[in-house]
Amino acid sequence: MLPAQVALLGGFSGTEISVSQRDPVQNMTVLSGNIGSITSSGDNSFHVVRAAGVDSTCVLDGFYVTAGNASGTSTPDDSGACMLIENAGPTVRNCVFQNGSAKFGGGVAIKSGTGTFENCVFKQCAATNDGGGVNTNGSTTFISCTFDANNANFGGGLTACCGTTRIVDCTFSGNFANFGGGMFNPIGTALVVGSDFVGNTASNGGGLYTTSSNISIFNCFFGGNTGSLGGGIYAGNLALVVNCILSRNTALSRGAGLYLSGSTRVINSTVYSNWALGQGGGVYAISGLPVLANTVLWSNSDGGSTVEKEQLTSAFNVFNVSYSCVQGWTGALGGVGNVVTPPLFVDPDGVDDRLGTPDDNFQLLPGSSCIDAGDTSSLPADIADLDADFDTSEILPFDFLGRTRLTDDLTTADTGSGASPVVDIGAVEYRSACVSDFDGNGFVSGEDFDAYLSAFLSGSSAADTDRDGFVTGEDFDLFVTYFSSGC
Repeated sequence: MLPAQVALLGGFSGTEISVSQRDPVQNMTVLSGNIGSITSSGDNSFHVVRAAGVDSTCVLDGFYVTAGNASGTSTPDDSGACMLIENAGPTVRNCVFQNGSAKFGGGVAIKSGTGTFENCVFKQCAATNDGGGVNTNGSTTFISCTFDANNANFGGGLTACCGTTRIVDCTFSGNFANFGGGMFNPIGTALVVGSDFVGNTASNGGGLYTTSSNISIFNCFFGGNTGSLGGGIYAGNLALVVNCILSRNTALSRGAGLYLSGSTRVINSTVYSNWALGQGGGVYAISGLPVLANTVLWSNSDGGSTVEKEQLTSAFNVFNVSYSCVQGWTGALGGVGNVVTPPLFVDPDGVDDRLGTPDDNFQLLPGSSCIDAGDTSSLPADIADLDADFDTSEILPFDFLGRTRLTDDLTTADTGSGASPVVDIGAVEYRSACVSDFDGNGFVSGEDFDAYLSAFLSGSSAADTDRDGFVTGEDFDLFVTYFSSGC
């Protein structure tokens, strides 16, 4: 049992003269529930660490917590194998929770109260019901945490239920569940910011499954996740998805990128090259009226419908789509301001040449039809406080990369809606400070010249340097002038 108002610190070798010299990675301090037979988990501790009735001044920092087995037949001994929190709010930092098993919370269970976990790892833990890595019924914050290779029936990495959950800069990878491979959020309030969901698997909601009306997902990457319904995200009710990228997710049935019900809103996101065996390579809506604005749906595919339906399909053929870039767009679904010309990304499969990994580069190239073509009024308020100024009522300030969301390209006519600067379509806002930085990576090099030459020889609109609608020798000469001057 953790004592109140005490900080327990691990990671010492015994030669340090200050706390700052400790190293929890090199000097692993192990707390193990394997107290009986080394070769059997049946007699392991129900809980390795417990916290009850303590506040944030109770600190656990720098420990490797392992081998709990919450095999009891009733609460609380069926929950929180590595750590159980009851009516408490401890601060946990730099800890690894591994190889725990329980009915609820194979790694950690928060039965009530609050809690903050920072720079923690939840790995190879299992739950027969909820939360392989963590099951929280309280109000919990996770900052820079990793949920890796956990499994459960609901929420392989994390089940966030009932309370208020805040997830910032976390990674969910290789987790498995029937519902919500990475994360499961049935009810309660959740805010997910700047997090990666990569390579998770579930029957429904490979990356994330939610039916909550109070979940907001900002600046997140969903890549290489797999589910029957909803490879990347399965979302119901009033979910909000903003500044997100969904790439190379797979659905064995419907909705490889997103499977939607209710009035989920998808704003300024990029849904690219997802694949469904059934319908809706990009988005599938089973009910309600989903709203898509300022969003790219491109190169998604499914079992054989039209190009437009591969990008988005509705059971009732109803969508609210506006100021979006949709491959094969026919206009039959209505909406205003939508474009059908290619978005022109810098490097959608990234430096590793693999789609669906976090290095995928969805910055826009010069000449993209998505530049200054969105609807600024569709931008939501900054409820995630992305700029950390404590103003959550202002308009969303940043894009997926954390750069200024509203940036005008003076060489591109505003075709979107709103006063200049008009927001771009997609998760990443275009930067045009340097024309000769053709690949948009922030540096001018021979690679930019080669990329421009390739675009010019193919007649690509990206090579229309003077933006007059034609690719001619004048465009080439103008680019050479910019390149020679360094910008």
